[in-house]
Amino acid sequence: DEKDVPIYIAKGTAMMGKHHFVITSPDKKVVGKVKKALFNIPLPFMKERKSCSIEIEGKEAFEIETYISFRERKYDIDRSGWEIEVDSKEKEFRVKRNNGKKPAIHIYKRRSDEGFFMDKYVVGFDNKKDKVLATLLTIGIDIIRYAND
Repeated sequence: DEKDVPIYIAKGTAMMGKHHFVITSPDKKVVGKVKKALFNIPLPFMKERKSCSIEIEGKEAFEIETYISFRERKYDIDRSGWEIEVDSKEKEFRVKRNNGKKPAIHIYKRRSDEGFFMDKYVVGFDNKKDKVLATLLTIGIDIIRYAND
């Protein structure tokens, strides 16, 4: 949160060589999971295709993916009415609902003071009900774009 007090705890493991995160509340209740896809077969016009599935409280599984198409990196989310926009430096992600002008979720990647390979994210959301989704999307974007295979 804004006071650097953990709201959720993400524990990562490697399953069959791929990332798998379980996100819990401080009282150890599982609030969601992020699983990197095992196989990412790109279509002929796509490069570097990576995806992951996101599960919220045991339901609502959906997928986000990134790929390069015609020299431009794209991010897709398979939830009806949602889209992900990203700036050219891939530091700022805006998740919009139903083609809205204002992002429902805003994710900003910044370098951490704690080390060269550590990054921090500043995450904002308009509606408190999107708090878990915003957290899981941030982890999902990080593992499909920045984590090594």
